[in-house]
Amino acid sequence: MNDVNETPKNKAWNDYWRHTGASGNGCLPGANETIETALSSWWSGFATKLPKNARHIDLASGNGIVIRKMLKARGDLKSTGIDLATSLPPAGKGYKLRGGISMEAMPFPDNSVDAITSQFGIEYGDIAKISLEICRLLKSGGHFGFVIHKSDGPIVTQNKLRLESIHWVLTQEKLLIRAQQWLCQRLVLGNMIPPDFVNAPQISSAKFGATSAAAEISTALLQCLSVGANLPLSENIKMIDDLSALALGEIARINSLQDAALDRQDVTAVCENLENLGLTVKISLTLSELMPECDDFAWIVSGRKF
Repeated sequence: MNDVNETPKNKAWNDYWRHTGASGNGCLPGANETIETALSSWWSGFATKLPKNARHIDLASGNGIVIRKMLKARGDLKSTGIDLATSLPPAGKGYKLRGGISMEAMPFPDNSVDAITSQFGIEYGDIAKISLEICRLLKSGGHFGFVIHKSDGPIVTQNKLRLESIHWVLTQEKLLIRAQQWLCQRLVLGNMIPPDFVNAPQISSAKFGATSAAAEISTALLQCLSVGANLPLSENIKMIDDLSALALGEIARINSLQDAALDRQDVTAVCENLENLGLTVKISLTLSELMPECDDFAWIVSGRKF
């Protein structure tokens, strides 16, 4: 079913959350334990600084992963996650998720919030306008904390590799198009699945790795073709169309990630802008500077409004 509030800007993420639900991990599909531990530790520490029953808004919240990390440390928080996507998973216990909301124009009163957070979110929007909203919404003494994609970090690198493997499936090998062509000729060619499709998962695993997007897509494609003999042609074609839509959605998200990620000069400009609005930036560094055992994958910017 199509979302009446869907736009070109939120379609890729709507498709993603419809497909993954609450288990989705956004731009960290292969995040290792060190990254997850580092992020959990950062948000737990941030949460402990907040006043009792603090009102908290998480920007570009997705399935609320930041809120859940913070609530483990501070169950009294009054948290709401906002996201431009409109097909979000249901919120968990103790917090709210609101879809279809722009970070640049949030429907909350002035001076009404004790904390504003974002994990890989604000860099996808107009940071200058978002900064104005942050300044408007925060109470005096309110806290802000952002984890921001680092342009030369391993998350961006990992997603570039995923993008390469998706393009191998879709444009170099044209596996999905060729599979649909074969389905349309199945009555003539016979039901035996061609070796190209049978061997694709093994080939893509050898070329890009067993957990690569290419391996995921080619394995899913083989499953579609395997069950296709028992389905009407139109249903089998739709399964491959849906698989193609997921792949194209991931391409759109990775391209957005690459465009959004910031270098040190960008982050310095963000901090200067926040300070010019009267906010105090306490920290501006990489996560590895706080936790040396962690990969240098993100910038940390946090501070307060006085």
